[in-house]
Amino acid sequence: MTESELQRVIQYAAGQLSYGLPITSEVLRTGFGELAELSNTEAGKLDRDSILGYICAYTVKKTGHAEPMVREILEAGGRWLDEVCEAITRQESKPAN
Repeated sequence: MTESELQRVIQYAAGQLSYGLPITSEVLRTGFGELAELSNTEAGKLDRDSILGYICAYTVKKTGHAEPMVREILEAGGRWLDEVCEAITRQESKPAN
């Protein structure tokens, strides 16, 4: 995900929710940053709910924000979250050489 794509997600989510731009940005940057790292690993077979659960727990731990708020913010970026989850699934399905 490029910086401009991440900015679009942040602006979209901040516009949908009442948490404010700084908190929304922190949560999404933390969560999507870990998603990027996860996509570069051998994460095993994970579905969207498992990925969201992991990213949510990771983001709560890193930011100290409440789990319901973090989950809501991450879900607000749902379309982009789905794209990243699909990319991880495609990466997992590639045959190992």
